[in-house]
Amino acid sequence: MRGALLAALLSLTHSFQPRQRTSHKRTLQGAADDYAQRWDALVLEEYRATASELRRQRATWPKRRLEEAGVSLFGTAAPHSELFGEKILRVATSRVREQFTRGDVLTLTFDAAAAPREVAVVETGVDWLTVAVGETWPGKTWEARRRPGSVSVRLDKSAPRAPLAAQRDALSRVATGKAVGLSV
Repeated sequence: MRGALLAALLSLTHSFQPRQRTSHKRTLQGAADDYAQRWDALVLEEYRATASELRRQRATWPKRRLEEAGVSLFGTAAPHSELFGEKILRVATSRVREQFTRGDVLTLTFDAAAAPREVAVVETGVDWLTVAVGETWPGKTWEARRRPGSVSVRLDKSAPRAPLAAQRDALSRVATGKAVGLSV
């Protein structure tokens, strides 16, 4: 009986050999993966909620309410300049105020059938703003430069995809253990 009790106690205790760190590493890696998955889901949920709310507002609110709330801006566009290969468009309107600031990501839509395009606000004034539109002029803005005010545009606040992609990339690096400063 005494031998059985001693054998049972020895089986429950850890050996005196140093423990391998691989199991600890796997535990840390599993925790990092769980952390990354949880935050990835939250970041994606926040992006989808923001995009859904903006879509709902654009679909149900009248034009005036969209402008007053700072969700949309309606005006006319003309080519302004070019900066490091990016075309800069100047949008004239009656209401810019503090609605949009440098760096905001907006969706540019023409009254014509041109595809919407993500643009970034470069500079704002009292009744105008300039936006970076990419490497090419959108729609017929270049042709309309001789007729100022002839190209009507709509600018809408959007849920920008670039920060979402950067956040998700950082979380995937945490999950794989490749994040800077992460020692697993």
